[in-house]
Amino acid sequence: ELVMRDHFIPDAVLFIDNGKIFGYGEMRNTEIPKGCEIIDAEGEYIGPGLIDIHSHTGDDVNAWEDPVAAAQFHLSHGVTTYLPTSYGRMTKEQYIAMSHRVREAMNTPEGKSIGGIYFEGPYSNPKYGSNRNLNPWNKPVLAEDYEPMIEASRGIVKVWGVAPEREDILPFVIAAKNAEPNVRFAVTHSEATPQQIERLIPYGLCIGTHHTNATGTIVNYP
Repeated sequence: ELVMRDHFIPDAVLFIDNGKIFGYGEMRNTEIPKGCEIIDAEGEYIGPGLIDIHSHTGDDVNAWEDPVAAAQFHLSHGVTTYLPTSYGRMTKEQYIAMSHRVREAMNTPEGKSIGGIYFEGPYSNPKYGSNRNLNPWNKPVLAEDYEPMIEASRGIVKVWGVAPEREDILPFVIAAKNAEPNVRFAVTHSEATPQQIERLIPYGLCIGTHHTNATGTIVNYP
């Protein structure tokens, strides 16, 4: 059976070419081309996989410590592309170590569903988020801190979470963008005004994470 939205198509056939779905229909009304590999789903549901761009854990495993185990847990629940996500309270050394672990994991068969990294922190607003008293990033945004993290994550980072209101955030955003032209930025744990957000949009800010339940300034988003 094939699940489509909120109804079922019984005894369906699904056509896949090079990993992409290009057609479907009811078995009784569909001619199967010769030479196709036929896989009997045996009554299971078939549907598109989920893409999770922000999850810190998988079951009881921290994604930054064991990205393969976290990815495998999510894969078993239908998440076919997964971005392991860091915590704002991590140190620079832990961010770099996460980059190395994820890079290694992506090169294993067990980690094939890992699509890269979502870096939450270190440039969120340290006033917000969990374990705020343990956040080590309540300090200026310095190149000596972010340059090693940018370099370690080159080629695998997909999203950087930022608080656009942070002083000197723009040089970091430009450096991260120069190192990874396709990277995207997310407003995360932030109290930025719309104007502060808008100035980063040209650099690839296009995602909102935590900006409704962790800002403390919901009045900024009427």
